[in-house]
Amino acid sequence: MWRPEVLARFAGRPPFDAIGEIAAVERGWLGEARLAWLHGLPPAQTPWPIALVHLSPGSLWSAPGPEADD
Repeated sequence: MWRPEVLARFAGRPPFDAIGEIAAVERGWLGEARLAWLHGLPPAQTPWPIALVHLSPGSLWSAPGPEADD
């Protein structure tokens, strides 16, 4: 959300081409202050016995598959 140029490389091809348009609207709804807050969040948090991650720890563009271990 805070780096539209990276999203454009990912979302610039079918079937993901609408994502760029959707993200632009969402960035407007969120506003600069919330985008800055989101940008400051770590990609993973593990203060509990489980990990809370945004997609996969190594890549924000690929989700762990069903075969992924703990």
